[in-house]
Amino acid sequence: MFRALSVIFLIFKVICMINGQCQFHFESGVSDYEQVTIINKHNEFRLKLAKGEVEGLQGLQYETA
Repeated sequence: MFRALSVIFLIFKVICMINGQCQFHFESGVSDYEQVTIINKHNEFRLKLAKGEVEGLQGLQYETA
C-alpha cells in the first residue's frame, strides 16, 4: 500500500511539474529536478533489470506490487 501511495504521489508531482502549477505544496527537501532525476534513474534500472543486464542479479526475480 505504501508503494502505491508513493507512486501516486510521484505521478502527481510529475503532472504538477508539467503543468507548472500546483494546488498543494509538498515540502520534501528535494528539488523537483532531483526528484525527476531519481525517478528516471530508477526507471532505467528497472528496465535493465527486466532485460537481465544488471550484473549480480541474474537469479533475482523482480516483482511489482
